[in-house]
Amino acid sequence: MEEDERRQHLAEITPGDPASYAGTQFTRRLLGQVLFAHGRHFGEVVFDGATFSESADFSGVIFEGRSSFAYSLFLEDVNFSGVDFGPIRDFGPIYSRSSFNLRDAAFQAPVLMQIATRDLICVGVRWESTAVLKVRCERVDMERSVLQQPVAISAAPMPFFESAGRAPQGALPEDSASVVPKLLSISGVDASQLTITDLDLSECVFTGAFHLDQISLGGENYFDSAPSGVYWKGLLPRRYSPRRVIAEEHYWRSDRAAAQGARSPWKSNPTDVLVVNYGPRHVGANYRQLRKAMEESKNEPDAADFYYGEMEMRRCDPGRSKAEKLLVALYWAVSGYGLRATRALVALVLTMVVTVVLLMLFGIPMKDPLQEVRSEGVARMVIDTPDADLNNAIRDRISVERSEKALKVTLDSVVFRSGGQNLTKLGNYVEMISRVLGPLLLALYLLALRSRIKRG
Repeated sequence: MEEDERRQHLAEITPGDPASYAGTQFTRRLLGQVLFAHGRHFGEVVFDGATFSESADFSGVIFEGRSSFAYSLFLEDVNFSGVDFGPIRDFGPIYSRSSFNLRDAAFQAPVLMQIATRDLICVGVRWESTAVLKVRCERVDMERSVLQQPVAISAAPMPFFESAGRAPQGALPEDSASVVPKLLSISGVDASQLTITDLDLSECVFTGAFHLDQISLGGENYFDSAPSGVYWKGLLPRRYSPRRVIAEEHYWRSDRAAAQGARSPWKSNPTDVLVVNYGPRHVGANYRQLRKAMEESKNEPDAADFYYGEMEMRRCDPGRSKAEKLLVALYWAVSGYGLRATRALVALVLTMVVTVVLLMLFGIPMKDPLQEVRSEGVARMVIDTPDADLNNAIRDRISVERSEKALKVTLDSVVFRSGGQNLTKLGNYVEMISRVLGPLLLALYLLALRSRIKRG
């Protein structure tokens, strides 16, 4: 059909009439004649294999009948905002070189969506039935989407057009598929109905999502990580423990450092989302719910990183009492909240070294005291062992023999056993403290080791 004939045909279409534009090459001038104005109702409409060389605007269209866009090409922006797709079952495969706007669109029936684009905007989309989204794009935004039935979004493993051998001559390759799709936000979404698979969640805003603890995370979803390397805070060096973090922690720490006039290795907020106004309690709540979701899916090793983030927010929360923050800080220092085996092992070894040194210098007497007999009255004698004492110089107390005795007492105290040695009063107190700290640090080490090797 020639261009003039197509334009005349389109001008004669009335609402409810079936129309087929399969294989049509739409130009900007021709699009101005197509009746895609707000509020138009169509019957069956087919755009299979159509090519739109300029921007396409379908905003506000209501498709009462079946519509099809299989293997259609949009070489510029496409706008489907506010469109009611009615009983559509398959939406795509579709390729758009630029952005693909589905803002406030509605899907009434179960639908399979296959879209390759640069930016996929699904803000406020309403899915009244189940939906499966397979995307090949750079960014996806699902903020305020309404999910009345389960919806699954995942990265498509293969290019839609090339894998089907349907790429028209001269069409661009699906170059946007070279990166993992980045989900920007699920704020305002009922996460209990959402399944996310193989997406980049490094910039995803979870704050404001409903039932976040029931979200389903499958496949390999990529979260951001804590800053690597050593950084200086004043005159003190600082190193952040490697772990997965959510975007809100990056933004909150960066905004807090900026408010204090300090430089921060954490990423700043690229959007206008005021995460800093929520504070560590809200960020910690996101970590807690994501941790629960991971644990429900039996992925406890990965859930450990979210527990670490939850405890970090608790330690940084200015609304907590000083006693609670001190206790949490000690928990962090000696074992990384029970998740850092190396830190717990170092704390255990240091405790044992200090105990050995104290016992060798002040706890073990130079000689074992002998029993003595003393007379008390006319007809009474008492056999007793006097308290051990130290009368020698410090340098005389350092020897291999004394270090072996101190080490034996220390090792026995780690497993709640008495060393059986005669000790000075100070030595007895050191042993008692060691019998509390030693087993505690050993338990933290084993707990941290288990959290890293436990099967999900």
